[in-house]
Amino acid sequence: MVVFAALGAIAEAADRQFHELAVWVNRHGGTGARSDTVVRRNSERAWAAAVVEVGRFDGLEISWSVTLGVTEGSLSVSATVETFDPDTSDSEVLFERSAVAPDIAAAVVLIGSYSTDVCAQRQWWTSS
Repeated sequence: MVVFAALGAIAEAADRQFHELAVWVNRHGGTGARSDTVVRRNSERAWAAAVVEVGRFDGLEISWSVTLGVTEGSLSVSATVETFDPDTSDSEVLFERSAVAPDIAAAVVLIGSYSTDVCAQRQWWTSS
């Protein structure tokens, strides 16, 4: 049940803050922005994220995300806004927050807080 709370917080962020962000982006010139959840793992780490990705007016791709990372004995939460240039493969982190959570309850709180923080970073949609 412990993991369920953290994954539920990611799903709730996708359904609330990130969905609202996608709607806002689409109302302000974006097309096809939508919130999504992504879950991945490898042999040492698993992570789940809520994300909005969309092409920006200047040809860059921009993404907003909150991620829960899990390794053996460690929980981390991060939030980023970053751009990616598909022509050069260059990326730039425009906003970032991260912390190690001492337990699942703290991770859930961080996911909610960081989701609000990162989704408020709307100035990057129109920045060049």
